[in-house]
Amino acid sequence: MRGSIDPESTLDFSGYDHFMAMPNLGVFKDSGFPFTRLADLSQTAVVLADQPSTEDVSAYLSVLGRFGESTGYPATGVSVIHAAQIASAADKDILVMSSGSDQPLLKQWADRLPISGNAQQQGFELSDLAFRLRDWMSPDPDENQRRARVAMAFSSDARSTFLTGFESPLHKGRSVVLISSGQPGGMSDVARALSSSDKVQGSLVVVRGDSVEALVAEQKYYVGDLGPIKYVQWLMSRNVLWLLLVVAVGVVLVTGVAYLTLRSLAKRRLEQE
Repeated sequence: MRGSIDPESTLDFSGYDHFMAMPNLGVFKDSGFPFTRLADLSQTAVVLADQPSTEDVSAYLSVLGRFGESTGYPATGVSVIHAAQIASAADKDILVMSSGSDQPLLKQWADRLPISGNAQQQGFELSDLAFRLRDWMSPDPDENQRRARVAMAFSSDARSTFLTGFESPLHKGRSVVLISSGQPGGMSDVARALSSSDKVQGSLVVVRGDSVEALVAEQKYYVGDLGPIKYVQWLMSRNVLWLLLVVAVGVVLVTGVAYLTLRSLAKRRLEQE
């Protein structure tokens, strides 16, 4: 017996919930998410420098090639803009590519970036999540997702290339992925890492030649939607106090119903006697 899949058949996933904690460079590397949610990239804007280098353009084409590999469709709807036109991409996911200092968004969004410094010294913040046990009893469900408290710095003769993600300052729920290098050659390093390295994870990745290091894994916002029941389940999974409260209310209700039922039965029995 042999079977085959009808090439004209389709799979409809529209009824499934789509929800993810972000930023997540792992899914960006593997599938181009969140940019590839629409195959033609019509909700994607790519911001290039005012005078993009050959390496910038090459890296841009390499990244879009990765997107096309994931979607199986050409990027006919993508918008390519400069920083001065960023307002036109307010309700889009944004990919910023920069080598050198010719990218005004690096200064404009400096408070959103997990990395800072100059060519001689660069600093970043490390999440201490890996060194702590999750405080399930905390009344604050975001306590374990705070901004990193451990700051580190390093010196280098050659500037590294950074790949980082964060929520768009222009629109809640939209994402920004930034690929930035102090020298044009670093852009090709990132393009190579996206196609070959499994270390592209978390919210901040540093690429130095063939070396790829994931430094921060902070998830600060969410994209997508959940149904009412799954949303309640998700809330309770983030904070055990909500779960205990629901259980306590359930116990009180069941106890109350049982008490009233037994009292009614006892009253009927007394009346019959």
